Amino acid sequence: MQKYSKKVLIRAEKSAQQLTIDSIRAAVLDTTPSDVAYSVQIRISEWEEQGEVLQIVGEIRCQKPRDGTLIIGKGGKRISEIGRRVNEHLHSLFQRQLYARLIVTCNGKLITQKK
Repeated sequence: MQKYSKKVLIRAEKSAQQLTIDSIRAAVLDTTPSDVAYSVQIRISEWEEQGEVLQIVGEIRCQKPRDGTLIIGKGGKRISEIGRRVNEHLHSLFQRQLYARLIVTCNGKLITQKK
């Protein structure tokens, strides 16, 4: 069995998180107008392994509340589609059971769906 130093493991974890950020960004780009998609910042706010399952919380940070509302979509349909795409992509990429949840914020405040 090959041994890895902590530095190698940390780099591998960072690259997995970067792949997750890239996957979220791609799904946002595919589903929202480009002026909104290019203005958001993506970050991972939670990355936790619970047994066999990887739990991820991705945060989509918007500059304007209007952009957050567009990302969420009517009745939460757009954010659900973004989440579905991200979960499918990451599952095929990492080949493991995982759950990625997405939240949308603007100036530190959570944006929720409009009915």
